[in-house]
Amino acid sequence: MRNFHYIKHANHITHLFSLSIVLIFCSCGKREKIDKPPVNVEVEQPKYMKFKKKIRVQGNIEPKEYADICARIDGVLENMMVEEGDVVKKGMMLFQCDKFNLESEVEVAEQNVNVAKTKVKRALIQLEIETIKLEKGELDFKRAKKLIENRVISKDNFERIELLWEKAKADIKSAEANLEHTKAIVEQAQSNVKIAKKELDDSMIKAPIDGVITSVIKELGEYAKKGDCVLMVEKPDNLEISILLSSNYYSMIEAGKSKAVIYNLNEEVLTESVISYCSPSIDPTSRTFEIKIDLPNNKKLVSGMLCSIDLIFHEKMAYGVPTEAVMARRGNRSIIFVANKDKADALEIKCGIIDNNYTEIKDFVDNHLSVIIKGQSFLDDGMKIKIIDKRSKELHNVSK
Repeated sequence: MRNFHYIKHANHITHLFSLSIVLIFCSCGKREKIDKPPVNVEVEQPKYMKFKKKIRVQGNIEPKEYADICARIDGVLENMMVEEGDVVKKGMMLFQCDKFNLESEVEVAEQNVNVAKTKVKRALIQLEIETIKLEKGELDFKRAKKLIENRVISKDNFERIELLWEKAKADIKSAEANLEHTKAIVEQAQSNVKIAKKELDDSMIKAPIDGVITSVIKELGEYAKKGDCVLMVEKPDNLEISILLSSNYYSMIEAGKSKAVIYNLNEEVLTESVISYCSPSIDPTSRTFEIKIDLPNNKKLVSGMLCSIDLIFHEKMAYGVPTEAVMARRGNRSIIFVANKDKADALEIKCGIIDNNYTEIKDFVDNHLSVIIKGQSFLDDGMKIKIIDKRSKELHNVSK
């Protein structure tokens, strides 16, 4: 009997303990539900805007027309007519190598021509002398032939006269050959003059294009070998950007139509243009292809400048919300929270193009929704919210 009262008392205590735990949990849940404050949020209506499908790349501005001006002969730079930054016109004299020696060579070559011409005159005179001798020898031979027939002179005298006539004929041939030789010397000397003048002309380097001297590599008085670069000139108002892109983008590029927006490193828009050239093939090693962008004349665009470029593949008008308002969920899903009076409703969306910190919402109809753009990280579906006016918040921060 005593054991029975003990068991009954124990059951009573257990029942009271269980009831106390239930009351504690109920009171705690009730207190949590009552005490939990609404989440402060900021809202914004969806924005109808232009979205651009693009990629950001970087590239250097380069001149389309430029030239490395090299020495065409070995020699010392004796004349330098330009400095870095000078504007030059096509055909303008830039520098000259070995001027004194080459002018001396031209002068010597011209003197050699005069000497050779004098030799020609002497050869002509000698030919005239030999011609007279030949005529005299022929007359003596004819006379001697008649005399020998009449037995007036001896055979020995006749043979001596005949020999002189034959020698006169040989001498005339020698004089003619000497004349041809001296004429050939004149022609050779004249060719040497042309070569010397050509080398002198090659020493005088002229500008191949209109442009600006961008670099002086060798100074006045320095020795330059044939082929050494001395100056660099480029056309500053005819620029382009050349970029290598991954082959993944090849089908998206259309030369003459695809747009490009060029920025400086401070994100300031410098100009807009189109892709003027697209390589007809993809490099099989690097899996890249080249594109070029023609740039308009703009004082802010300078050769060698590093720029950021937005290559725009597609443009469309659509509704969008700030990208920070879009929340990622499992299964590649995306949601936004919208304000429904004093509650937050989760709305599943399909995202499109992301541009300028805005995300396109596909198949979006209701543009009057109040999309929560601040505080959404603390929300779950159905939680209470308190909308804070952005302007009032800014004024409050200023007053502090």
